Amino acid sequence: MTLPFDLVRPDRTAAATPEALVVSRYLGDLATTAVHLPEADRAALEESTLRLLRALLTANPGAAPPPPTPLGSRMLEYVQVHVVDRDLTIAEVARVHGISERYAYLILQRAGISLADRVRGRRLAGAAEELRRVHERHVTVSEIAHRWGFPDHANFTRAFHRAYGMSPRDYRKRCGQEPGGSVREPTTICADPIKIAKER
Repeated sequence: MTLPFDLVRPDRTAAATPEALVVSRYLGDLATTAVHLPEADRAALEESTLRLLRALLTANPGAAPPPPTPLGSRMLEYVQVHVVDRDLTIAEVARVHGISERYAYLILQRAGISLADRVRGRRLAGAAEELRRVHERHVTVSEIAHRWGFPDHANFTRAFHRAYGMSPRDYRKRCGQEPGGSVREPTTICADPIKIAKER
């Protein structure tokens, strides 16, 4: 395989990497089936197999995913605007942009984005922001959760605790703004949740 030695990354051959596992399974299947294929078919498989191995050995495991394509950016903008919509699914995003669900998944996946994680993170950040506001103190935690697309209070509490390390009620007590606008406990966890979510 004509491949410059300095491009080969030994760490890509470790079985622990997802890419290596995919290639390993492919080669295992190929080894058991190729012997039964006609000579012409085996020859056709040779080049594609070499390209696959070349990609595995030269890929940079620490490289950040590429930024979203223009279409991907429009999809994310749509998600941001409609984040509280109950019917915000990959099917809806794909329909609005005139593409298939599979292609929508692929566009986001290439940018290292999970739609479900993105939507959940934005909704939790929106709920956290409301919990901080002094003029929202009369609104119950359940009502805020419902506003942000969490009809089940228990599920919301669990998701919120995973994201912020405390229950929504405790977050409101610790991070709620005083009448003058200052935060009761100006810790990192009480920083602007909307800004933090957009930076992720």
